[in-house]
Amino acid sequence: MVFRARLLALSLLGLSLAVSCVMGQNWIKEKQGVCPVQCKYDYECPGCQKCCFDCGFKCVDPVDNEPKKGMCPMAATFCPQRDPDKCCVDNDCPKSQRCCLIRCGKMCVDPLKG
Repeated sequence: MVFRARLLALSLLGLSLAVSCVMGQNWIKEKQGVCPVQCKYDYECPGCQKCCFDCGFKCVDPVDNEPKKGMCPMAATFCPQRDPDKCCVDNDCPKSQRCCLIRCGKMCVDPLKG
């Protein structure tokens, strides 16, 4: 019986210390301000950007999860005007084609071997 009473007392002491430690750190205090909301849907974002959550919804460039093999051909060095993109990432292209910046916009092309 004495053992159980001591065990209970030690448990309560440990719990009390843990609570005071957490309360002392102010971990539950919320900061001022709000997260920005730029979009709700992908179609609201310009070009190839997607609407993603990162402390609020923002338009960001997509990440290509599975880039394909091969290298893209060299892009034009001068573009008087940017053409609309026909693709955003490699996964938008059929078979082994890659989404590359060709001339003045992105399009699906056969990659260079090597």
